[in-house]
Amino acid sequence: MSGSLSAALIPLLHQHQKQHGYISKESMKDFAAKLGVSPGQVESTATFYSMFRFEPENRHSVDICTGISCMLRGSDDLLAQTSKLIGEPVNGFKATHSTDGEWSVREVECLGACSCAPVVAVDGEYYEDAVPADMKKLLQSYKKGRPPVPGSLRKREIGEMKPRTALKK
Repeated sequence: MSGSLSAALIPLLHQHQKQHGYISKESMKDFAAKLGVSPGQVESTATFYSMFRFEPENRHSVDICTGISCMLRGSDDLLAQTSKLIGEPVNGFKATHSTDGEWSVREVECLGACSCAPVVAVDGEYYEDAVPADMKKLLQSYKKGRPPVPGSLRKREIGEMKPRTALKK
């Protein structure tokens, strides 16, 4: 796909998802026809990015980064805790939907905030430096309609690198 077509496609996908909540196979075919490219080109572009959804979501979406930086800093524990909290096993990049209609949870390969690992995005807002104990409070606050201020859950300032354990001299 040429750069200009790719540049046109991504804003179209964002707008469609904003209006409809997700991007269907049918809408990808429509975009392909409008842009004069194959449906496969549209799908390969859309599926490359973790911000696009391809099925209806529950009330809130939770993305847990499992890229290497987040994995090394405990994202597997975040997945396990979130699975317990929503009552469903979160397993893989396809969304797990809670039966109460509140949560759609998925692993994502990278949220692009590696220096703030591990990172969780709830309804598109990033929560950094997360630990399993944060997940209950985070989910409860969204369920009550009072989400916390996005950013570091450990009160780290932007660009400030604080190791979890002190280095010995």
